[in-house]
Amino acid sequence: MANTLEFVIDSITADRTTAVLKDNTTYTTPVRTSTALYAKGQKMSSDSTVDTTLTVTGNNTSPISASLTQFNVTLTVDGWYRFLIVSIPVWTAATYAIYDAVYNAGVVYRSKVGSNVTSTAADLLVTANWEVISDPATLASNEGEANESVNIDSLIYEVILAPNAEYGYANEISEISEECCSVDCSLENLQKLIRLATIIDGMYVRSDRSEMAAGERLARRAEAILENE
Repeated sequence: MANTLEFVIDSITADRTTAVLKDNTTYTTPVRTSTALYAKGQKMSSDSTVDTTLTVTGNNTSPISASLTQFNVTLTVDGWYRFLIVSIPVWTAATYAIYDAVYNAGVVYRSKVGSNVTSTAADLLVTANWEVISDPATLASNEGEANESVNIDSLIYEVILAPNAEYGYANEISEISEECCSVDCSLENLQKLIRLATIIDGMYVRSDRSEMAAGERLARRAEAILENE
């Protein structure tokens, strides 16, 4: 397809448990209501394996609704987050290539054969020609592979998030600044603040540079420092 998917973490709740994954895509061909949008979230480990599959909920239950503009994501800990996002065309009568994917009546189907003439929606139920994809967002992982669904738009969006480290750092500043009002600030406490600030900044630098595993390791380092209070 022809749309370039653009998503961003727009905000994180004050309790640091939920992030808003916002869709900033400009839909032209196809238009938004002619495509079904799916997203899947994963918390990654530094060895590039999936640590946790996240709860991701759209602000509209219909994947073809134009009002589906964001997803709420349940966060676990700071670190590396990966989002698999796909935009799948609504089925129309056509001839489909192998691995093409379509959406019809709440279900995503993928073609199992080439030159797949599909004249009616009932043809999608022919299991020799079509298979049901129960987790559509995973199709994003096939981009560039032999089984890529070339007729869909997809995105793998990765980011380092650090709301807990930022919150802990702010608490440290509050406590240490109180100490500095009554006595001289201890060098140890000031060094701790410098370490935390450097690590948090480093997490965002690694995120900007797509160095996700390194950012994940920094997140675990910040977590360890804050837990050793």
